[in-house]
Amino acid sequence: MARNILTTMTTCDARETDLAAIFERVHQCRLCPKVQASETKRASTVLSTAIDTVVVSQSPAENFVRRSGVQCFDKSAKLGTTGTNFEKFLNRFGRTLFPPRPVLLASGATVPEAKPQWKSVYFTDLLKCFPGKRGKGQGDRTLLDREVTTCWDQRFLIAELEIVRPRLVLLMGKESWTTFARRLLGANPIPQTIESMLDLVSNTGALPRASLGDHEFAYLPVHHSSGANMKRFAPLLKREQVFDALSRALSERSPGFSGG
Repeated sequence: MARNILTTMTTCDARETDLAAIFERVHQCRLCPKVQASETKRASTVLSTAIDTVVVSQSPAENFVRRSGVQCFDKSAKLGTTGTNFEKFLNRFGRTLFPPRPVLLASGATVPEAKPQWKSVYFTDLLKCFPGKRGKGQGDRTLLDREVTTCWDQRFLIAELEIVRPRLVLLMGKESWTTFARRLLGANPIPQTIESMLDLVSNTGALPRASLGDHEFAYLPVHHSSGANMKRFAPLLKREQVFDALSRALSERSPGFSGG
């Protein structure tokens, strides 16, 4: 299948150039034989100096970024169920999945820019390729440990964090949280489940913090927002103490933060 090429309505700054190099490496990677590579390279113009939040999900869905080039949006520039659900969560503390600038897709559709009252987030995945389905009519296949290890060892995610330098990292789903805890925090076994971490933040009013090099940031694991996981995700929208803690973390200046 021919590769699509995204065009965008802006010029690239230095960080976008660095991101574009990562996305090119991801696009060309063929180290995991069971995954399905993306048809379209990601758009590097999803970044701006105002972005202060990174969302790390577990892997791309079948019909969204791997075919559109923009996370959570399909080729017609529409949010899917997972994105629509997560947008409700993000809007509660002034963030959004919509990009900082319009992005023109190869299909001719345009993903609109974020509304002025909301800041865009940078959304990425632990495993950069679609893992495939478990079976006909079933959900996505569970990631293999060796696939997660291979992708982590390529330093794709670490490089993204080094470029974006966020104040906040949200780990969406169990796989993202456990991998982050093991590989970046050095935790083994994992000290808390997602739900117990949310309880801890609700009770203390503060987010835990981690560092990458000289950069410090807050982090929080959250339930995945897929339609199949709404029993766990929906109650998160009622956790007022968590939203208060998120807002405080994003309003505080922390050492090493370079965003505007």
